[in-house]
Amino acid sequence: MAFAETWARAFRRIPKREPRMRPKTAIAIGAIILVAFSVTIGAWLYPHDPNVQVLEDRYLGPSLDHPFGTDRLGRDLLARVLAGGRVSLLASVLSVILALLGGTALGLLAGYLRGAIDGIFSRLFDALQVIPGLVLLIALAGVLGRDFTSVILGLGILYSIKIFRVTRAVTASIRTEVYVDASVAMGGSRAHVMGRHILAGALSPLLVQATILVGWGVVAETGLSYLGLGVQPPNASLGSILAEGTVSMTQSPWLIIFPGLFIAVVTLSLFTLSDALRGALGRPIGGTGEA
Repeated sequence: MAFAETWARAFRRIPKREPRMRPKTAIAIGAIILVAFSVTIGAWLYPHDPNVQVLEDRYLGPSLDHPFGTDRLGRDLLARVLAGGRVSLLASVLSVILALLGGTALGLLAGYLRGAIDGIFSRLFDALQVIPGLVLLIALAGVLGRDFTSVILGLGILYSIKIFRVTRAVTASIRTEVYVDASVAMGGSRAHVMGRHILAGALSPLLVQATILVGWGVVAETGLSYLGLGVQPPNASLGSILAEGTVSMTQSPWLIIFPGLFIAVVTLSLFTLSDALRGALGRPIGGTGEA
C-alpha cells in the first residue's frame, strides 16, 4: 500500500499539460507527413526519372512540366530533390536508430552499475568527443569508402555520444528513486530494473533528443554529400545537387533555392516538433511503478 500511495502522490504532482496543439506544431507535423509522403509515394508516382538526362532540356526554368526546373544535364530537379531527400532522411533516421541502440545500452549500464564500467564507457565517449566530427567522418569514408553505409555508421557513432550522455544522466538520477529501491528489494534483477523502470523513464528525453538528431542528420548528410563523402553521382543527393547548383547559381538560381527550401522545411519542422515534445512530455519521473 505504501508503494502504491507513493506513486499516486508522484502522479498527482505532474503538472497538467495544455491539451490543445499549437498551430506551429500542427504545421510542423503536417510538413513532416507531407515530406515523408512526397519522398516515398510521391517520388514513385512522379513521371520523371531523377537520373534521366535530356541534354536539350538543360537549365529550363520552373514550369508545369518541370515544377523545379532542370539542371545542367537536363534532369528534372523535382525528381532529384525527392530522391535526394529520401536518401538524406533515410540516412538520418538509420544513423539515429544506430545511435539509440548503442548509446542507450551503454548509457544504462554506465549510469546504473557505476564504478569501473561507468569509468570505461565515459572515457571512451570522452575520447570520441575530442575528435572533430568531420575528421572522424572523413576517416571512416577513407576506410569504408564514400558511400551511404559510411555516412550512416559515421553519424551513428557521432550521435551515440549525445545519446549515451543523456541516458547515463537520466539513469543516474532515476536509480535513486524510491520505486527502484522497492523493485530491487522485491527481488528484481538488474536487467528487470533497467528495462522496466529506468529505460521507461529515459524514453521521454531520448525521444526529444532523437527528433533533434534526425533534423541535424539531414543537414549533416547534405554537408557530407556536398563535400563528396556521401552518396556518389549519378545517384541524387541534396548535397550533390547543391554542389552542382552553385556553379551556375547566378544564371539558374532555382538549382539551389528549391533544395535549400526542402532542407529548411524538414529541419525547422523537426526542431519545432522536438520543442513541442519537450513541452508535452516535461521532466520524466521515470519507471512504470510496476515491480
